Amino acid sequence: MLTLHASDSRHTTRPRDRTTGRHGRCAGLALFAVVVFAVVVCAQLFALRQQRLELMHEVASLRSGISRGRHALWDLETGIAESTHPAVLRQAIARAQLRLEPVVSPALMRGRQMTTADTKPALSLHR
Repeated sequence: MLTLHASDSRHTTRPRDRTTGRHGRCAGLALFAVVVFAVVVCAQLFALRQQRLELMHEVASLRSGISRGRHALWDLETGIAESTHPAVLRQAIARAQLRLEPVVSPALMRGRQMTTADTKPALSLHR
């Protein structure tokens, strides 16, 4: 007869590990699929975040350009307003010895409603 000792590991049987069977492989594949899915979702979220940051930078650049353009326009309008000041215009007209007629009819200046017969060309220059 054969006697087994505890130190003789060749003849002892191990209890069956249930996680290494067919169900264990499915669980491992499912876990792997979840990890891959999580990595893909994280990569997409990072790409969307990066795109959002780039768009915010572009919007800030465009707003800055619009602001610079607006300030340049204000400077031009100020220059036009200064050069078309009534006193400056009167001096320029006197230097050029121009005889100008008013654009607005005298009837309108007196407070009467202007009719089509009262209208004149926008600018009349006579030398």
